[in-house]
Amino acid sequence: MDTLARALLPTLLHELANTTQLLTGLHALTTMAGGEELLASHEDELARAGNDTQRLGWLLGVLGAAGGHDVLLARREPAGLDWIVSLVTKAARREERPLPTAPATLPRLMGCTPDGWSVPWAVGSLLWQVGEQSNPSAWHFRLEADGWRLVLPGCDPAEFVEQVPGATLVDRTDGPGADLLLPAEYLSQP
Repeated sequence: MDTLARALLPTLLHELANTTQLLTGLHALTTMAGGEELLASHEDELARAGNDTQRLGWLLGVLGAAGGHDVLLARREPAGLDWIVSLVTKAARREERPLPTAPATLPRLMGCTPDGWSVPWAVGSLLWQVGEQSNPSAWHFRLEADGWRLVLPGCDPAEFVEQVPGATLVDRTDGPGADLLLPAEYLSQP
């Protein structure tokens, strides 16, 4: 299990436990007298638990895929970058690890990525790398003529060029090092 997976697993399991606890409580309402009415009054919580289950299931699949077991198969999630960045941020907070603030909006994942997990996993891993620094710099995605550039100062994206089909390294424009350039068709504007 790689460094990021080890760091994310406790946070992911905590969120899964919270969602399971909520669903168990909602199920208990159905066994009570007047349970249908009680459950109906908690429809928003049930919808939230459903959305959380979808998000957490995808994130668990990403951890499995990063470990060599692609259980996601053809599943693609447009919000995958948001989900992985949020989980990395929570895991960093648990370990009191500094992370730069995420951009207000992140690009959406497109369905044409070769797999459903390598782009978000690379972004999460690079963000985790940057958290090893005492004062990490701001980061963002920038759409350029030849693709989406991930500008994340202080990281080393070289290992992810082989893991993300179509990704390349490009020289940084504002200092030493390289940025990760992703094919334009992998992401879209938020």
